[in-house]
Amino acid sequence: MGDDCPQVVATRGSGARSRGVRLFALALAAVILSPAAVSAAEREIASQPRPTEVRSYDGIALFSSWTGSAYRLSISRGGRAPETLPLPEQASPFDADIGPDTTGRPTIVVSRCDATRCGLFTQRIGSSTLRPVPATGRTSVRPSVWRDEVVWVEQSNSRVKPSARLLRRRLTDGARVASRSVPGVPRGGAVEEVELHGRRVALSTTIDNAGICGTREIRLVDIPKGDFKVIASQICGLNGQNWVGPSFARGSLYFARFCAANASGCGRGSYGAFRYRISDGATALAQFGRFLTGWAYDDAGRAYEARDPAGDCAFPDQPPPPCTVVRVTGLRFAKARAPR
Repeated sequence: MGDDCPQVVATRGSGARSRGVRLFALALAAVILSPAAVSAAEREIASQPRPTEVRSYDGIALFSSWTGSAYRLSISRGGRAPETLPLPEQASPFDADIGPDTTGRPTIVVSRCDATRCGLFTQRIGSSTLRPVPATGRTSVRPSVWRDEVVWVEQSNSRVKPSARLLRRRLTDGARVASRSVPGVPRGGAVEEVELHGRRVALSTTIDNAGICGTREIRLVDIPKGDFKVIASQICGLNGQNWVGPSFARGSLYFARFCAANASGCGRGSYGAFRYRISDGATALAQFGRFLTGWAYDDAGRAYEARDPAGDCAFPDQPPPPCTVVRVTGLRFAKARAPR
């Protein structure tokens, strides 16, 4: 979970009329693009005037809740009322993930930063004990946990030559055991999201090489083979096209594609939730048109969405319409072309 809304290149507009136009356009896009979503049921979990990402595991959604002065890390079990986790509040959204521990119990991994470093910690849901992950670096961000392993991005913020590395280590390894490198990070690019599942890692990446806001890709990494595939790729232009929420379930990789503009600017039939079957590469799509700051697939047609209804969560200095965290059920996937 990160600290920024997806980039929106369009300007804010002038007051309620501009927000109303955006609301109408996005609502129209949802109707036009979304025959699958018509039959989906929704339950609002939280509403707040600040953005958040969302991750999930075993029916539990993990997201950042804005208290009015700071963020708290929260969970929702099966779409029920949020529960605040016993972690200190902070000024920015939490950079965290949720997955199973070695016994399958839900566990979070979170990047905690002070003035000098960002280190990783784990905490089992239901426990107040925050355990440090040994031998992580000084700039450890975008963590993900699965069983006895964590992966994360070690980000260099050098102005001359910024770079990022994807690393992994077993939680049982001691502090003297070196972390191992994982392929898949684009040279000179940034990693927006990381999701670990068994021996695979999914990445959402940005390469600053084209368009207004770069090339956005979904990459699937096979750790034992030491290679990766680019599953989805698009140039981010004036419409703010983006991927969000890589998630694994039942042998498939799921992720969502959204657009910050209206339906005419983004095209019909190519936005919503994608399913990529890992065994043969077959692609399916559950169409919808919503502006998202976070998305996570749960299972059996269920997903969690962090929505920014009018694109105004990117402007927290003014009172925007509320962002919402929503549980969606009944998503229907139909065969589709690969998202390129």
